[in-house]
Amino acid sequence: MMFVSQEWSSCAWAKKAEGKDVKKIVMNDNTLWPSVVYSIKTTKPLVHVLRIVDGEKTPAMGFIHGAMNEAKETIAKNCDGDLSIYKEIWDIIDEKWDNQLHRDLHAATYFLNPRYRWSPNVSEYAEIKTGLYKCMERLIKDQNIFMKVDEQLDSYKYKKELFGFKASMQSFMTRPPVIWWDNFGDEVPELKSFATKILGLTCSSSACERNWSTFNQVVSLEGHLEHLRKVFTRLREHKLYAKSSKYSFGQDMIEFLDHIIERGRIHMYPKKVQSIEDWKPSEDVYRVRSFLGLANYYKRFMKGYSEIACLLMDLMKKPKYGSELPKHKRPSRS
Repeated sequence: MMFVSQEWSSCAWAKKAEGKDVKKIVMNDNTLWPSVVYSIKTTKPLVHVLRIVDGEKTPAMGFIHGAMNEAKETIAKNCDGDLSIYKEIWDIIDEKWDNQLHRDLHAATYFLNPRYRWSPNVSEYAEIKTGLYKCMERLIKDQNIFMKVDEQLDSYKYKKELFGFKASMQSFMTRPPVIWWDNFGDEVPELKSFATKILGLTCSSSACERNWSTFNQVVSLEGHLEHLRKVFTRLREHKLYAKSSKYSFGQDMIEFLDHIIERGRIHMYPKKVQSIEDWKPSEDVYRVRSFLGLANYYKRFMKGYSEIACLLMDLMKKPKYGSELPKHKRPSRS
């Protein structure tokens, strides 16, 4: 261990009061390491989800629903299946997922991602198909195309036609879903178009990260003050200090991670909005992708954002890769 090593004994911090206090906490506080282990077991799976959502190589929309399910199961496994240990974490996840994060689009992309649809552990909850058909009804306006997509779902579900070829079966776990559909969906063109449109949507964990903050668990000023009191008491016990100039308390409005938080409500940061408004018309695929990445930051504030984003995703389909985009009139603000 560090505190019994020769390096620590010869270190200047070993002789300072702060270093001795830290050593005392690590060596004598029996709750420290069990708490560290619990934190790692319960948060590492969630960090994995955030990394998927913030990844730049593959659009993450097709993985959110499945990744959240896997994260919960991993947490339970890490806690040896003891419900009393992980129930608190599961309750927080379920509350955030059910009330703020779960959308029909997530269910639809879960169904259309073969990594999950063809998995032995695929979820068969009715909400998956319900979300799929709600998205189909909203995004496919032509009734003939709608019925074709509905019929073609059987080919995908039961691995018929190109879906059943060896190349398809050996690559669906490794290829990004959009590319996989582009390669093997030719015999179901209407379904392929619908699947690539929504699986190719990008997303950001920025808003998600704000809501998962422990600060969000404080539901009243009294609760917040009590939380602060406990923190400062803990610091005082170990002779640790916080620099007052870096903190403010009891504010009606604060700026936090490019958001304005005011009296329990979250608003868009004006400078970030201005950057979106001032964006010049895109002339190529890469600029469209960059714009989507920026606009996605505030997608939670935009009604019908998925339908708008789908139109932009159409500009990035394979035939247009590397070519200039047609010049469009800048959309008006709504």
